[in-house]
Amino acid sequence: MCNYQQINIGINFNTPYLNEVVSYFIGGIIAADEFVYYKGNLYWIAPVRHNPSYILTTELNQHFTEVDYLGQILSAPTFTKNSMKAQGIPLGKFNRLTGFGTFFESTNMDSNIINILPQLSIALNASSTSVKRSFLAGVFDGRGAIDHDTRTNNIRFISLDATNDSVRIFLNRFAISMGYLTNSNFSRDRLEGGNPRENQFRIIDVEHFASDIGFISTKKMNMISNSTLGYGKSIHQSTYLPGLKQLY
Repeated sequence: MCNYQQINIGINFNTPYLNEVVSYFIGGIIAADEFVYYKGNLYWIAPVRHNPSYILTTELNQHFTEVDYLGQILSAPTFTKNSMKAQGIPLGKFNRLTGFGTFFESTNMDSNIINILPQLSIALNASSTSVKRSFLAGVFDGRGAIDHDTRTNNIRFISLDATNDSVRIFLNRFAISMGYLTNSNFSRDRLEGGNPRENQFRIIDVEHFASDIGFISTKKMNMISNSTLGYGKSIHQSTYLPGLKQLY
């Protein structure tokens, strides 16, 4: 067994250790900062969501199967939008977007994501490279977006909407510590009107990210593989996190 760090951040992962699977889901939880109350309990969600026109049903189903497998390792249920409806679970942001989420019960009913960050930082910094990479994979796999220039077929950056500034700063510092180039794009009014755009946290060196971290999402990996970054490279399965794919 690897020398995993113990972690207690008020979320039940059915293991006290920060292994690669736990780290992946914590990445998704931190990136989303979403929870629901259901039957008197608080559940943190690691969501995967897309605009319906963005992804094929087969791509979404494959992503669900692979994430659901990881959830089963931790005895955590992964619900589709329809299964959430059927069980009376509040839909939240799933109301208008397609996708699924893996649910983890809070052990202390604390819904402030900021309270998780100090101990998480200590455990992550003391963890192996594979655990750290799994965390970043989880951050971008479910809600991250790939900025693709269709005219040049270049990938410009990978972004994450980050409304919580403390989370954005935490992720930025961690990614920099792992050697990735980052920046932040702050909210601004839309010229066409409507609500302002969200603050974004961005990974700039996409080629580095795709080869070292990657995605479970086949949709995202294919976008990078079919761009100019994919010339002469192929998609490989990670050796440390089931379903994780990398490009090299």
